[in-house]
Amino acid sequence: DGTAKVWMLDGTLEGTCQTDGHLFAVAAMPDGEHFVTGGQQKLIKLFHIDGTRVATLQGHNNYVTSLAVTAGGQHVISASLDKTVKVWSMTSNSLLSTCNVNKHLDAVAAMPDGKRILSGSIDTTIRVWLLDGTHQNTFQLHDGHVYALVAMHDNQHALSGSEDNTVKLFNVN
Repeated sequence: DGTAKVWMLDGTLEGTCQTDGHLFAVAAMPDGEHFVTGGQQKLIKLFHIDGTRVATLQGHNNYVTSLAVTAGGQHVISASLDKTVKVWSMTSNSLLSTCNVNKHLDAVAAMPDGKRILSGSIDTTIRVWLLDGTHQNTFQLHDGHVYALVAMHDNQHALSGSEDNTVKLFNVN
């Protein structure tokens, strides 16, 4: 319906945010007061939980499919069907870097160190990047599209989920 709704754990509606299109991604900011959305409009929108839009980040040329936030909340990471991962500064609401993958992306995660990010792609690979867009490593762990990534708190491991019906635990180093 073009909205994002914020619910309390007891089922009480906290706020409604106008997003103007289908949502494909949402991520919470570590302050507990803000979150980001992405989707059909090719935009990343920062909201306060009361529904107030705080900022809009523009730079993707296709749907935003996944979002992640670094541990300190200084950066938002976005993946898109435009075959890029983008790193955004939340202090200046501006684009910091772009990682080019050459395949559609559906998953991103931010490592707890705040220095590395992961991307998962339709080409079945998982890539490790630095925030400045430098490619560090590529993993071929699945036989299908990578749809989900989670960075583990130990800053060394991550989980990946794929259309091949597997979840893999792997070392990102």
